[in-house]
Amino acid sequence: MSERQTLGERMAKVESWVDGHEKLCAERYGKIEGSIVDLKGMIRWASRGVWAAALSLMAWMAVQLYDGHRQDLRELRAAQAEAAAPR
Repeated sequence: MSERQTLGERMAKVESWVDGHEKLCAERYGKIEGSIVDLKGMIRWASRGVWAAALSLMAWMAVQLYDGHRQDLRELRAAQAEAAAPR
């Protein structure tokens, strides 16, 4: 049989366990914080990429609209010239 521990010995053992547990938790929280910082950086990078893609798409759409209007204008001028030409 094991020897009975006094209350003071049990308290010392529990305090030792709590100290070790607190150190372990502090280490884990430090790693979690580092992971969160990394994740925020990746999200910031991805959001910049999304904005760049959105701006590029809007610029492409503007060029398509501009070219479409120029083509329509050319066709209208050609039709107008054809209608004004003597027969």
